[in-house]
Amino acid sequence: MVTVKRSKPLERMSFPGWRSKSKSIAMLKYCLGVGAGIVIGRISRLGDSIGRVGVAGPKFLQDYYHPSNDNGWHDISVYFGDRNSIKEEAKSQEGQDDIISNLMSLYRRSSSSKKKKGTIRNTTTEAEVPDQMYFVDLAANDPIDLSNTFKLEQMGWDGLCIEPNPVYWYRLSHRKCAVAGAFVGGKTDLQQVDVSLSNKVLGGIIGDNFDNKEEHEQTREKRFTVSIKSLFQRFNVPQRIDYFSLDVEGAEELIMKDFPFDDYTVHFATVERPKPELQKLLKDHDYHFVMQIVNWGETLWVHGSVLKEVSLKDLKKNALETMGEGSDEEWPPSYWKEGSWYFDMETGIFHQP
Repeated sequence: MVTVKRSKPLERMSFPGWRSKSKSIAMLKYCLGVGAGIVIGRISRLGDSIGRVGVAGPKFLQDYYHPSNDNGWHDISVYFGDRNSIKEEAKSQEGQDDIISNLMSLYRRSSSSKKKKGTIRNTTTEAEVPDQMYFVDLAANDPIDLSNTFKLEQMGWDGLCIEPNPVYWYRLSHRKCAVAGAFVGGKTDLQQVDVSLSNKVLGGIIGDNFDNKEEHEQTREKRFTVSIKSLFQRFNVPQRIDYFSLDVEGAEELIMKDFPFDDYTVHFATVERPKPELQKLLKDHDYHFVMQIVNWGETLWVHGSVLKEVSLKDLKKNALETMGEGSDEEWPPSYWKEGSWYFDMETGIFHQP
């Protein structure tokens, strides 16, 4: 936890062009600052033309500048105009949206079939396989291009998109899902980190254990993290998450080591390049590795509760058929290691020739 020094009281701060000679002037500056903040940050909701982004920041700043502060969060209303103004075809990275959609359909069909035949006794309830499916997308990046969840949303899914880079917030406001602007990690909130925002889709937390290395990042900013548990609580994330897309440029273990496994169950997850420590953590909490979707290390995982309804072999076969790869048991293919980029699951090393 980082201890942050509180700023000076407002009436003693100096502003360009102003001199603090009286309490009345100080009060005028305060009113102008608060008024500007309200106009900019709290635009009135105008039907479906307004999107809201929940932004996490240091609580002491929120207390100081925003009377509406809520435990380090401040909602920003984004006027995007016409929800249909962005007319682009949904395009996930490697077909994750289609894979997850088909796997969920297989899971639901299998569960429904077993219940009708009476082969199970209350092991799968309507609450466990709900009609309303839910995703968590971390980090969301662009709302459509390379999005693993936009197509699911079009199919009727609900969800939460988490994206700390404000460059994406306008386009994300066109989405129907809730949007959180926050860096996630740690067991408690308000941990200060260095981050890279300038390289957009490849940005993230800077550190030797992350994809954004200390020695390579010339442009960095200070931000505060929020724990994934308090984030989920704020946005009322359901206890059963059907799909969790986790791609945070090397910070996957930072997030998952404090994941509230006792409170939330994820049916299916795609995790980018999980190192052996994270693989063990997932397995220890009844998550099972299905396959690598692509050579650069996008991995597919399933919770043990799903395997009560459909076998791991059938899940893998379904995913391969969705990918157009048939049902070849030799996966990943051997050519991945012949001079190409590939992720080694055993060592956690990403080889880049």
